Amino acid sequence: AMARIRVAAAAWGCLAGLAGALHPRPDHEDVASYARWLVHESDYATVSTHHGQDVFGNIASISDGDGYEHSTGVIYTFLPGEDATYQQLMKDNRVALAFSEKAVGNGQSGGCFWSTAESPPCGRVTISGRLTMVPEENKTQALRYLYARHPEMKGWNKAHADFAPFWLAPENITDFLSTSL
Repeated sequence: AMARIRVAAAAWGCLAGLAGALHPRPDHEDVASYARWLVHESDYATVSTHHGQDVFGNIASISDGDGYEHSTGVIYTFLPGEDATYQQLMKDNRVALAFSEKAVGNGQSGGCFWSTAESPPCGRVTISGRLTMVPEENKTQALRYLYARHPEMKGWNKAHADFAPFWLAPENITDFLSTSL
């Protein structure tokens, strides 16, 4: 019985440590601060593009700065030329990036603790705007930010030479209560 208690205590300690690793969560009513926090805590987003009359969703790894302790507020991603999202962006760069608080802190953040992603207290944000290739003069910085958050990306161009960094020019932020900013 004592061994089970120790195992349970160790597991709880690990979960508490993971949840504590997040930066402080702003009040969700401060939509801009909450959105910036959620983006910074996230490793990826669902990117939705316009595909003719249809909409296409894809997962994309993201970064907003030079590592976990640095945030610029600019969202970067790294896409290969053969990817459907990349190809669609060459025709129409309008996108929506969706973020879920359930995806951060192993699902233990804020209102998501012991809950589901759709639960009202579990935050989510959609940022719409234009996702375009990073200009040549900003590529070094964009790659530094992406590699700092996702070191494995450094090897992706060795396997597929056509990866390119993109950045988002946001036009609208909608939080989980459909409040637009």
